[in-house]
Amino acid sequence: VSVTVAALLLKPHRGPTLVDNLKNGDSLEQVQENNQGKVINIGKDTTETRDSVARSKIEIVEKERLASNFDPNPAYEALIGAQFRASGQPEIISPGKDTSLISGSILTFTARNPGMEILEIQILDNQARLVRSFKDLDSVDFKVKMDLNPGLYYWKLMSADEIHQAGRIRLEKKPGPGNQ
Repeated sequence: VSVTVAALLLKPHRGPTLVDNLKNGDSLEQVQENNQGKVINIGKDTTETRDSVARSKIEIVEKERLASNFDPNPAYEALIGAQFRASGQPEIISPGKDTSLISGSILTFTARNPGMEILEIQILDNQARLVRSFKDLDSVDFKVKMDLNPGLYYWKLMSADEIHQAGRIRLEKKPGPGNQ
């Protein structure tokens, strides 16, 4: 870490990049002047160049955001491996603790509830934001269409006073033309 910090501190500062100048709306001539006479061949039409730069940036941001949707949440990862109370407690039969699906698929929730407790199932994204909730359940046997964005999601089986079980759902992009 200290080597990285030292390298960043000793690295000479550069002025704004061509992309920074173009996103600020500078013309090709202004960019060339700002770069102290250096000739930069961008193309004949700077509007096309700005558009292509903007498209490239959007694609990169979308890929980074999509990748961050798959970052594990340490708190929920710990819940998945945790041992909860012994038998006689509500227990999810389906889905498994680690499930992978295609976005838009149907996910079936089935559980045993021997004590007939009032249950709740929550589906959360990897940032612990609640995306779906199913409350006041005395039995669990239903289907959910997983029409969410691709990413890592978690489910929790809970009663009024405790978490009984937790699991992970990995939702992948729909296959199709252009999705490789």
